[in-house]
Amino acid sequence: MKKLLIFLFSVILVIVITLLVGYKLGYFSENSVFYQTVNAFKDEEAIKKQEYMNCMSKPYRGSTLDNEFNAAFEGLKKSGVAIYFKDINNDYVWNMNSTKIYYSASTSKLFEVIYLVEEARKGNIDLNSTLVYKPSDAMQGSIGMKKHKYYDEVTLSELIDHLLTYSDNTAHFMLIKYIGLDTLKEYFSDFNLVMVSEDPFVRNYTALMASKCLERLYSVLEVDDVYSALIKKAMNNKNMNYLSFDDKIIYHKYGMYDASFHDIGIYDSDNPYIIVVLTLYGNLGQDVFGPKVQNISKKVYEIYSKNLELKDEYCQSNVSK
Repeated sequence: MKKLLIFLFSVILVIVITLLVGYKLGYFSENSVFYQTVNAFKDEEAIKKQEYMNCMSKPYRGSTLDNEFNAAFEGLKKSGVAIYFKDINNDYVWNMNSTKIYYSASTSKLFEVIYLVEEARKGNIDLNSTLVYKPSDAMQGSIGMKKHKYYDEVTLSELIDHLLTYSDNTAHFMLIKYIGLDTLKEYFSDFNLVMVSEDPFVRNYTALMASKCLERLYSVLEVDDVYSALIKKAMNNKNMNYLSFDDKIIYHKYGMYDASFHDIGIYDSDNPYIIVVLTLYGNLGQDVFGPKVQNISKKVYEIYSKNLELKDEYCQSNVSK
């Protein structure tokens, strides 16, 4: 045991003496070969990392991506379903029946939300201002407004929350009245919204229109403030949300009326995407159309994830050797 301790002490002493002599002779100075070699290695790793990050920040499309989407949804092409997918970072779009016209149902309520938040940010509207809830405002399909009594003062923020969380129709009509239907249509003049006062929902709705609306909403959400927090919290709900699944959260807005059932949303992550699913499944019942829409969402995510994996492999293999 004593011999072992002496041996270990001797080894440590030799190492210490070597290091001291090395420093004394300048072997570890900034100009030394050792120091320059270490720094060159660090620089090389930093360059590789930067090259990888630059590659990952650029759009990428796997060579089979279109074919995978086409194969996955070919069977739905003639079934009254429209799909629109946009991978925002990779600037990739795939769509099916994107110009087929539908009745929007409640998905078009997003237009008034965008209007109110954009105008609030400009200082033209205060979302803490209130509207008086009158008996004449009451509509069916108004779960959120059940929290209030007639002649209560309800803030615009609360109405937005009810509108997005519960798809509240009373909140919708109160906000349309506050904004003015003509004002809303003029504000979104590039969308050419066909709406009438007695039924303020979009009658010329398409998956392409829905995608443009979501892109506008995404730009709203990119600003980190109380307004985007309000929208995200309200749209992250389980009310007819068939786009979210497992641990994947998609901020969504559904719409359902008669034969129409739609679900549209934004997957908000480091690699965000927009998804639109418009259907004529409404009369089939929730137990039928729910799984159908969710299967579409799952398949979209699966193909999207595979493309990201291929992008990672591509960028890993193309950094400096």
